[in-house]
Amino acid sequence: MTLERILYADARPKMKPGDVIAFSGKGHFSEIIKMATFSEVSHVGVILQTGLVSDTTGRVFNQIIESTSLHGFNGVNISRFSDRHNEYAGRMWWLPIRTNLRDDPIMYKAFYDYLFNHAKRRTPYDMKQAVTSALDL
Repeated sequence: MTLERILYADARPKMKPGDVIAFSGKGHFSEIIKMATFSEVSHVGVILQTGLVSDTTGRVFNQIIESTSLHGFNGVNISRFSDRHNEYAGRMWWLPIRTNLRDDPIMYKAFYDYLFNHAKRRTPYDMKQAVTSALDL
């Protein structure tokens, strides 16, 4: 698959739950991560979609779940992706997952249960785990 530059307005309706958003931050910690991992990516998030119960049109809101520093909390956060996109100073890449990876409802549910449980518990950012995983000791 080739890399294609598109506007968020064009990507938004194509996004699906489970798609990955890769971030390349400009902050000090992001620069350290990128240097230690030899990567342009400082962290990733996963697209979630929610709809209004009273809305019968099928419209959804793209949200993102990620472990980052946001709104005074360092850890797992869920936010509207459009807000995150508009506020983020670095670069982002949308990485759609293959359709067949969504086909197993048991694995799909387990994946989302894992994400939501961390968000619900307000799991704080684990600096030691982040550093050791980045350094690949």
